[in-house]
Order: sequence, then structure tokens, then C-alpha cells
Amino acid sequence: MHDHPDTPQPEPGNFGPDASEPATHGRLRPEERRQGAAHDVALQRVMVVMGWYRHAITQERYTGTDAARLRELMDGLLECVADQQALEEADPDEADRIARLYQDRYAALTSEE
Repeated sequence: MHDHPDTPQPEPGNFGPDASEPATHGRLRPEERRQGAAHDVALQRVMVVMGWYRHAITQERYTGTDAARLRELMDGLLECVADQQALEEADPDEADRIARLYQDRYAALTSEE
């Protein structure tokens, strides 16, 4: 689809109403929501577990053998998403708790393979 020649076009590099700051669509930028190393570690561990679940879901969908297992995997992924969102407001102690939880969770998931 082509724009009409009289339609204003965004300027290169303009990310939002104020060109000096990228648009965040109501979300905090990463540097505003994380408060230190504990958050970084926790977020990394959550994302690794999310990746494990995504891979397992893809495999289960491909084989299509166990609907209950697929539901279990999808529920696990949804838990990860909820914890990832919780990290946005978590204090350092909560971030440490989540980091430990996901370290243990990944160990348990990979020991089943």
C-alpha cells in the first residue's frame, strides 16, 4: 500500500512525539524498571526458562501426542511471563528470590530431558 504524496512521513530516527526519547508505549525503559544486578540475573534466568518452554511447546505441537502435556507446558510459560512482569516492580530481595527460583526450575526442567 502506498501513501498519498501529501501524507506527512515520519522523520528518520523519530521514535515518538518527542524525538529526544524513544516511545515506550506506557512501559518503562529497561534502565528505569530494573534496579541492579539482582534484576539482571533474575531476568536472564526467567528468559532462559521461557526459551526452554517455547522449545518444548514447539516440539509437543510438532508431535501432537499429548494435549495434557502441551497444556502443562503452556501454563509453565504463562507463569514465566507473570514472573517477568513482576520483576518490573520487584525490589532486590524479590529479584533474588525469583533468580533462585528460576535457577532451580531450569535445573529441574533440564534434568527431565
